[in-house]
Amino acid sequence: MFHLLGKGLIAGLQGGSTDLVPIELTLSRAISSNHGREEVVLVKIENGTATPVPSKSGLISTVSLADGYILIPREQEGLPTGARVQAYLL
Repeated sequence: MFHLLGKGLIAGLQGGSTDLVPIELTLSRAISSNHGREEVVLVKIENGTATPVPSKSGLISTVSLADGYILIPREQEGLPTGARVQAYLL
């Protein structure tokens, strides 16, 4: 949430830019998600692969285990193993 909201506010106040540059990775395992809701999924990044970090909703301590995150669009119902994804570094 900080990258989506707080970072832009702070950068704007300092006259900076908030351009996030994604990196393309391969998803190591499938991710299920609810259709109709955009989801942010934390991932561990190793050797060009994004591995989802298991987490309960709202558990902030899992952020310390992640290297980045991916976004699953609201019109999509999850992602299959091997999918190419755009990841954003934390």
